[in-house]
Amino acid sequence: MGLKGPDSLRDDAPFQTDSEADPPATPPAEGPVPSAQVRDRVLAVLWIPVSLGALVLLGQDDSWRTTRGLMARLAAVRIEQWTAVLLLAVQGWFLVRAGRSRAGSRGADRVGP
Repeated sequence: MGLKGPDSLRDDAPFQTDSEADPPATPPAEGPVPSAQVRDRVLAVLWIPVSLGALVLLGQDDSWRTTRGLMARLAAVRIEQWTAVLLLAVQGWFLVRAGRSRAGSRGADRVGP
């Protein structure tokens, strides 16, 4: 059995093209997207342990309170305490957003004048 040329490796046998055997992939069903109100409330609640840790960091070293002069006080604050202040600011931002979305939803539910 010799080679018949460059087309000898070609397979001309018919193949099955049954579309019933492998159905097309359907896109995944998307669940309900949580509203901004729910998201903001969840973030505000989940951020509470982080804020408690930030309060502990702020209360550990009070050398910045006993220092005289504004610049000396700012220099006495450690980086951990600056981070704690930033984390508490983020908690405040989450609470404000949750409050605003809650107040906005109350106005949307109201019917009448």
